Amino acid sequence: MSESTSHNVLVVTYWSFNDALVQAYTLPYVREIKKLLPKGSTIDLVTLEPNHTEIENLRKLKDPDFNILAFPYSSFGVRTIFKLSKIIKQLKHRAIEKKVKTIHCWCTPGGAIGYLIHRKTGIRLVLDSFEPHAESMVENGTWTKGGLPFKLLFRLEKKQAQAAEHLIGLTSKMRDYSSSNYNVDPKHFYVKPACTDLHLFSKNKYPNIRHELGILPEDVVCVYAGKVGGIYLDD
Repeated sequence: MSESTSHNVLVVTYWSFNDALVQAYTLPYVREIKKLLPKGSTIDLVTLEPNHTEIENLRKLKDPDFNILAFPYSSFGVRTIFKLSKIIKQLKHRAIEKKVKTIHCWCTPGGAIGYLIHRKTGIRLVLDSFEPHAESMVENGTWTKGGLPFKLLFRLEKKQAQAAEHLIGLTSKMRDYSSSNYNVDPKHFYVKPACTDLHLFSKNKYPNIRHELGILPEDVVCVYAGKVGGIYLDD
């Protein structure tokens, strides 16, 4: 397969490879994308890891659908700028070397990295799971609206919305939010439906689990399927 017909993709996240948001939310889509790419195309997956041991372990991991590019994690903020600038420089060189044709980012912190690579290379930008992350961090009390982390990410969210060739939101209201808060009316906007793999979550797959947990047949069970800790549910 010639380089002209292959379509190499750089997928950017701001999460650890073992994070549920990568394992259960990002990778299923990455594998579907790989199936649709021309033969000979490659996908590089960017993750941010909590320690050097995780990075070393991931360097040994081989997957037929993607290559893992693991970097050290830092919480989004001022002190992270210098670390991210080094990561962005490395990814820019790799994108040019690999002749990447699409930068596909998950959520706006990852989108910030993707946008800066796009700005340096001109490679087309796709924003997946586009959401108002900066304002949500203020709403949950992690950031303040007058703080630099909020101002920085909010500005980059606007830049991402302006630069992206395609925006994929989780709700149609994100288009309205983009228009009213970023002054951007996306030309190519899509809504990604929330999906469940019924083979993995079939009620018949674990017939004894209710008995093992002491749950009576008439009991109604509510399941929280999100992350635990940090800004997510921890009680």
